[in-house]
Amino acid sequence: MTADPSPAIRVAVAHFPSIVAAVPDARASTVRTLTAWSVDADTVDLAELVACELASNAVKTSRPDDGVALRLTVCDAVLTVEMWDASTVPPVLTVAHPDQESGRGLMLVDAVSLRWAWYPGRTAGKVVWAQLPAATTPAVRACRRGPPHGQAIFNCSSPKSTMTLRVPPSAAT
Repeated sequence: MTADPSPAIRVAVAHFPSIVAAVPDARASTVRTLTAWSVDADTVDLAELVACELASNAVKTSRPDDGVALRLTVCDAVLTVEMWDASTVPPVLTVAHPDQESGRGLMLVDAVSLRWAWYPGRTAGKVVWAQLPAATTPAVRACRRGPPHGQAIFNCSSPKSTMTLRVPPSAAT
């Protein structure tokens, strides 16, 4: 009898200052990380858009001394993009007037994601998240047949912020 390999969970976290320059940095970090994980190009493009919009909102609602944080998680063909900021003001999906120059970010996130929402941060602030379907190339699927379940594999360019965890088959059901 051949059992399916346990699912791989990939997680990356990046911290940025709460300044406008954090938005392109979050975009670049998203693209770099997902490309290294062999996530398909269409998902990378959508994730770049979502990360940009969430980072933009996070920077706008934060004070200059606050930081913002981005977490990317791929598990079971779903990519979750999360953005933490220090503000407790919940995000609001609004319909922007055609003449407005801003106010369309969450509409875009809502349009391209499977679902999105927010939750209060553990110690402060809030986390806004969105999920996207995440197809991967054979390179990622092949890595699932790697080490025995229960082992952590540190990979990609930054072992401190990117890891792949193996989930025991009993925990995956």
